[in-house]
Amino acid sequence: MISSISLSNFRGVKIGKIDGLTDINVLIGANGAGKSTLLEAIYLASAWVESSDQIRNRTKFDVITYRRTQRGDWNNLRNFLWYEMDTTKDIGISLSFRSGKAMEFKIPYKTYGSLPLASEKMIFLNVDGNYVNPDGNEINEKNVVTRTISTQGVYDKFNEEIRFLRETTLIDNMVYSNLDFIERNVWPKVYSKRLDKILIELLKEGYEPDADSLTYVPVAPGLYALMVGFSRTAARVDDLGDGARVSLVVASILSTVNH
Repeated sequence: MISSISLSNFRGVKIGKIDGLTDINVLIGANGAGKSTLLEAIYLASAWVESSDQIRNRTKFDVITYRRTQRGDWNNLRNFLWYEMDTTKDIGISLSFRSGKAMEFKIPYKTYGSLPLASEKMIFLNVDGNYVNPDGNEINEKNVVTRTISTQGVYDKFNEEIRFLRETTLIDNMVYSNLDFIERNVWPKVYSKRLDKILIELLKEGYEPDADSLTYVPVAPGLYALMVGFSRTAARVDDLGDGARVSLVVASILSTVNH
């Protein structure tokens, strides 16, 4: 649905744009060229619609900060996300959609005024020349909070685009190398809709033809692990080959997004 992305002052990108995007896109480039930055920009833009990451159980702002610093969170290390750590300029993210509509966001380093804003609400969408955060807090060109308005008009104007952003998910090695995220936050959703049947078929077809079930098994007091059942034995998902484990994790996440 996204046809182009424009960025400014975000990580290693002072200003840049990529267009001609389709349903499936493969980004190829040298290390540091900005491939991950583009994906992170879309993910941060989606924070206007849904501030929390349902897989990691953290705000999306904290997730991106931790990805880049491997320590701390948005409140104390967010300056690392600014181009050359120049926090005097706002981060800009613009998404153009095949519908012909465009959503222009900005992320200020901080706002001013008597109304303090939560860190996960520090993303503002340009609506007819005015920048508004998810709670309807409007800021002027100097990032001073001026008033609070209704955001219903935003949802009416960008209905399909907001639906797209709500379903945006960032899947990276931090997720598929930490099955605890999946076991705690994703698997209950998978099993409640019995999507495990689809996942076991995927596992059988591509990696483990003898697999017949997926289940929780206690491994320590108060701790459970996700296991794959075979005809004569069972194994933790952690112990599967890399391809099978990563495929199962990615499929689990995508199945909940689509349902």
